[in-house]
Amino acid sequence: MFCSVSTIKCPVDLQPAYLELRRQHVDPGMASASGFVRRVLLRSQEAKDELVLIVYWQSKEQATTYRQSRIHDNLRDKTTKLISGRPITRDYDILAE
Repeated sequence: MFCSVSTIKCPVDLQPAYLELRRQHVDPGMASASGFVRRVLLRSQEAKDELVLIVYWQSKEQATTYRQSRIHDNLRDKTTKLISGRPITRDYDILAE
């Protein structure tokens, strides 16, 4: 299995709208992608405007296919109005759970 970890800056006052957008559009769109396993969204206790998104995939190839898809582009465009800058995403192999 494989995962991507993204750090997202989202102002605290926009987080309710961001979470609603994720619930209604982003998460269902991502979940429809081949190879999607699950996602976890975290908020830092120290920096309330910092979110960490962990997305689990069956393989890196499936994650890459999703990232290059039109669905991903459309969903990213919807979230850009609610976040500050671009998310920083890194890829990880899962060694243990």
